[in-house]
Amino acid sequence: MQLKKFGLSACLSLLAGALPLLGMSAAQATLPLTIASTISLQPSAQPDQLEQWFEEGKQLLDADKPAEALLMFEKVLKADASYLNAWIGKGYALHTLQRYPAAIAAFQQATKLNPSAVAAWIGLGIALDDGGQREAGLAAFDRALKIDPQDAYAWYNKGVVLGRLKRLEEAIAAYDQAVRLEPALVSAWKNRGIDLMILERFEEALQSFAQYVQLRPDQADGWYLQGNALFGLEQYEKAIASYDQVIKIAPQSEWAWYNKAMALTNLKRYKAAIASLEESLKINPNNQDAKQARQELLQLIATRSEVTALRL
Repeated sequence: MQLKKFGLSACLSLLAGALPLLGMSAAQATLPLTIASTISLQPSAQPDQLEQWFEEGKQLLDADKPAEALLMFEKVLKADASYLNAWIGKGYALHTLQRYPAAIAAFQQATKLNPSAVAAWIGLGIALDDGGQREAGLAAFDRALKIDPQDAYAWYNKGVVLGRLKRLEEAIAAYDQAVRLEPALVSAWKNRGIDLMILERFEEALQSFAQYVQLRPDQADGWYLQGNALFGLEQYEKAIASYDQVIKIAPQSEWAWYNKAMALTNLKRYKAAIASLEESLKINPNNQDAKQARQELLQLIATRSEVTALRL
């Protein structure tokens, strides 16, 4: 009976690009919200008013209101088309709205206004990548790193693209740079570990997930991934402890219950494994893997009982 290595599709999905300037998802909450230091252009007319509008746009993007944020950034640009940060903000708002061609155009305008603006190149790379132009996105991140080789977020996003291109060794190397520069960059530790799991380098993956859990002990997926790495190392008791942490945080995690059952099975604790599978099936009665595993274990127990009875 085999472990369902990645029960949750999210565990295989590389995180979306990290946004180094403006609004972010909960998974990206460790990233800074400051204006990139490379941005030097300032609005020429009504600077106080324009700055206020820009800040309002940032706050709206942080509040997951990209459509309203977009209107505010466009208001700034209508007054001053050379306001670099507003172009970058517009790009991120459009990206959040999944309007990738328009986002690309906004970031390209920002790079024209200031070719040294690292945040603009990172934003362009994210938009190109999510818009399906992986190689072009990679080139944008390389351009950002040529300007500033010490930018952790450029390295992180480069790792994301390389992972999507299945260039896993290169992706891991990029994440190594990211966490060297920014040790608290949770997403980099997570993605690094996932790529190492795909390569079945479980010990190294475990080290990454241990960092993730240390930084975010309240995140269920960190414990889940750590459990999978421990399972790969055949450390089943420790894997069960990790899955128990997942269940404590998120009791409705069907695959945590399932993977716990697989670990229990390998320890020959069959009745406990069946109980865990039943919890998984309560959450999702259509989980065919759990159904099959439960049936196999019931048959195994029945067969052993028959053998024992015959011996008596």
